[in-house]
Amino acid sequence: GPEADRHGRQRREMPARARAWRGLRDQSDHCFAIRSAQPQVLAAAERQQEADWRRFLLARSAELRPGARLVSLTAARHPGRTGWAWVGDTMWSTLVAMAQAALISPEELQRITIPTVPLLLSQIEQPFADGAFAGLQLLRAEIMDAPDPYWPVYQASGDAAQLGRSLAGMCRGFAGPTMLAALDPGHDREVLLDDYFDRLASALAATAQRHEHYIAIIVLTKTE
Repeated sequence: GPEADRHGRQRREMPARARAWRGLRDQSDHCFAIRSAQPQVLAAAERQQEADWRRFLLARSAELRPGARLVSLTAARHPGRTGWAWVGDTMWSTLVAMAQAALISPEELQRITIPTVPLLLSQIEQPFADGAFAGLQLLRAEIMDAPDPYWPVYQASGDAAQLGRSLAGMCRGFAGPTMLAALDPGHDREVLLDDYFDRLASALAATAQRHEHYIAIIVLTKTE
């Protein structure tokens, strides 16, 4: 049926997307491609994210009935302000420290690529430059400061260790499986991952600040 067809399409698309993101692993200066200082890495990451955005729109269009609306929240950025500077850079410096201590290999360090690139408003709007895209019309797109739910708790308690643990737990939620897959099977990978996120929590606690990041609110409607 349609549901099985949709999941089949997604399974076929995933290996190609994974290969494309693995192609970004030639960066050696960050685990987040968008935080790299290498122009070729940034360009490749942006091309892939723009393609992924179109794939997302095509998939949602296939699921929606005419007249339906979709509200989407996604990671976003402003020109020159990507967000994730403190948390993202601390994630990378913690990985580098573990490589320097020979806890992970240089090859593992290079393989750990977090495949997320926050979207610019212009990238969100681009598929709709000539009107509807895949039968979808863009009703609204806005980028705003994203909340840091852990910061008010820290301000009230002063508990930097808890702030670090909370942020590290959030990072493990989105990055843990990717990092686990990049580690050599000869390791006790779960133990190594526990060690990494404990170190990350301590590093974040030592430099406690509000996590700056941005989200896009996108409203779409199916026109046909």
